[in-house]
Amino acid sequence: NPVIAPILKSLVFKMGNDLGYYVDKKLKSVKKKSVAVKDDSLLKIAHCFDLFESGDWASYQKDIFDRELKQPFKQVFRELYVKTVDEKGRDKSLRYAGHQVQPAKTVALLKTRR
Repeated sequence: NPVIAPILKSLVFKMGNDLGYYVDKKLKSVKKKSVAVKDDSLLKIAHCFDLFESGDWASYQKDIFDRELKQPFKQVFRELYVKTVDEKGRDKSLRYAGHQVQPAKTVALLKTRR
């Protein structure tokens, strides 16, 4: 689709255990591995946790930065907070308990975000 193709070219997709950019009916990884995408294949937009688990998150960040790609939303440069060793096995994290948001500083920070 010529309308959506430019938007999708900078996103990382997941198909089974494979990650990559969708190019010419193939999933091409940052390591240049190609996997054919069949008509009945299930593709999903990779979550940053998928990138984290793959061990290639930094490689995708470098690739997108080096090629000066713009993603339609934060995918590869998104924040991810995983449980620490102390938090594993717990249902709740108290990592940020007691931290207060300072409205003036928050507004100033948010004005600089795109």
